[in-house]
Amino acid sequence: MVDARLLLGHVLGVGHAALAAHGERELSPAQASRYRALLAEAARGHPIPYLIGTAPFLGHDVEVNPAVLIPRPETEELVGAALAWAQEHAPGRVVDVGTGSGCIALALADALPATTVIGATERSAAALAVARSNARRRGLADRIALYEGNLLEPLPWAPDLIVANLPYIADDEWTGLPDAVKWYE
Repeated sequence: MVDARLLLGHVLGVGHAALAAHGERELSPAQASRYRALLAEAARGHPIPYLIGTAPFLGHDVEVNPAVLIPRPETEELVGAALAWAQEHAPGRVVDVGTGSGCIALALADALPATTVIGATERSAAALAVARSNARRRGLADRIALYEGNLLEPLPWAPDLIVANLPYIADDEWTGLPDAVKWYE
């Protein structure tokens, strides 16, 4: 039910509150067709964030598409741990390795205004484009230096703090994964 509401809000370009307040609103034929198509995709297992193009992360929506993984609550916990470490050590240079959507680098840039350099590395040009778009949308493009390349290789400086949430799935975990993760992420 929540997923159907998210898809409907996406088709109409409105949030949950507007849907609740104007539940009597009729869809145009084009909107109804788009909504049915999205529902069919969701029924086949396509992740809702990919269908609507955004995912929530620490109170903000970040752009996502199949070039990047969908941020998870565990990633928010990782940011919390990095921030706790940063409060004690005041790092001047921080890097998010394998940035994907850039959600970690964005959160760190928001929370660490005194940090001199926030870097983000990514070997996928398509993923780096999503991170760049997210940084622009959040007004943080001037705070995050994006580097294309593998792990720490493209960095022209040595980091004081390295944060990474690289994709990993152990062989014995594969069969237990939801189909949306196995086939679409």
